[in-house]
Amino acid sequence: DFIDAQQNHILRTKPNGTIKVASMTFDSPGVATALIYAAQHGVSIECIFDSAVKENSALIQELVKAGVVVWLYNQNGDQKVFHRFRRLMHMKFLLRSDSNGFLSIVDTGNITSASTSQINYRQCFRDSDMFDQLNGVFAELKQLDGMRQIADHSLDKGSDESDKAASI
Repeated sequence: DFIDAQQNHILRTKPNGTIKVASMTFDSPGVATALIYAAQHGVSIECIFDSAVKENSALIQELVKAGVVVWLYNQNGDQKVFHRFRRLMHMKFLLRSDSNGFLSIVDTGNITSASTSQINYRQCFRDSDMFDQLNGVFAELKQLDGMRQIADHSLDKGSDESDKAASI
């Protein structure tokens, strides 16, 4: 199944490797768990999601707490958007590199719990040109006006508590 394959590619990444994910939507607990596991085992992970993904969602906050760098597009930012719904992108890809080499995975399905193998198609590339091109797209997306890195909100709560304690 589509989501199981995504999880597999993530979990096979060796320590000191990198994973970069770009997706318009994201609500898969299974893929989130795989990303968290990989992050906890020495894999550097960055994700870019479009404005359909909400910063305060439990999955996003779990990723950030685990050390995954998450970028979200703010729909009030850059006007280079995808059609009338003010979306930045419709791409879905995962880049993986580690001591075994690199892999680019381009999918037609979003990383959601509703994705099924009947409607999604996947193409895996071990071509360095494709990997470099998608890596460049990833870097360019991070530079767009309206793109911002998400902070761990649990840290905000902790600092509020320590600020209150300091003022007593």
